[in-house]
Amino acid sequence: MDRRAGERPALPQIANYLRSLQQPNGAWVQYPGAAPDLSATVKGYFALKLAGDDPAAPHMTLARDLIRHGGGAEHCNTYTKFYLAALGQISYEAVPSIPPEIVFLPKCSTSTWTRSAPGRAR
Repeated sequence: MDRRAGERPALPQIANYLRSLQQPNGAWVQYPGAAPDLSATVKGYFALKLAGDDPAAPHMTLARDLIRHGGGAEHCNTYTKFYLAALGQISYEAVPSIPPEIVFLPKCSTSTWTRSAPGRAR
């Protein structure tokens, strides 16, 4: 276990819970019974990496292979790209931006723009 995980008592429990949610094919899903989700898998993989899991561990290798097969983090949804940029993993330039004029559109027009980026693993 990484030294950082030992300093936060809840971190090992969170990491164990994340591992328990990982599907046999290495993916994480949005809800029980859902198809593998690239964005959820990238976030699950990265969270476990931050928690100190060895990238060479079998569960991490499965997830990484699935992420690569799905096109990599470049094909994640906007929320995931924002999280990765905020954590210094990708440039903010990789996060889609919207024109400021969008605030003048009706609220019902803007609620799903962040979900428009592809996010499913194959």
